[in-house]
Amino acid sequence: MEYECQRYEDLELKEEMVRDGVFRECTFVKCRFYELQVKNCTFRDCVFEDCTIRSCRFQYTDASGNGFRRCTLVGMDWTQVLREKSATLPFLYFEECTLKYNSFYHLKLRRFDFSGCDLSGSFFEGCRMAESKFRDTELKDTAFSDNDLMGADFRDARNYALSVENNRLKKARFLFPEAVNLLTASGIIVE
Repeated sequence: MEYECQRYEDLELKEEMVRDGVFRECTFVKCRFYELQVKNCTFRDCVFEDCTIRSCRFQYTDASGNGFRRCTLVGMDWTQVLREKSATLPFLYFEECTLKYNSFYHLKLRRFDFSGCDLSGSFFEGCRMAESKFRDTELKDTAFSDNDLMGADFRDARNYALSVENNRLKKARFLFPEAVNLLTASGIIVE
């Protein structure tokens, strides 16, 4: 089924299978999706506002150009909704979102703005995030491994523990006293 420019409000789906849907320029408002199995679907240029998406699994699903405002996304593996060798990200923006336990593997996130989001417990590996913004972002228990963070802005970010050996951080911006976390993550004892 194909859906274009549709608006969905207060929709709640739990532990269901969603198959073979194409959603283009649709708007989802205050929707709740819990533990769904999503197969063979496409989400293009959709907007999600005040939605909760928790522990959903995606197979053969393609997403690109979607926006998220004040949403809670828990346990998302963004590579599950990214077409192989695609130059387009599954998301355009996150505004004031909670992205707990999300996985970002080998994504091109140059100049991406995560400002004002909660990324607690998320994992970034092999991402290109030069000049990205993490201003006023909660990063408790967020892991960064082998990322390009050159010129990234971490001013006012909280609770980060970035390894300077394991990430490229040249010209990245931090504020004191949170910048001490860079030393702690490297095994240096600060007294």
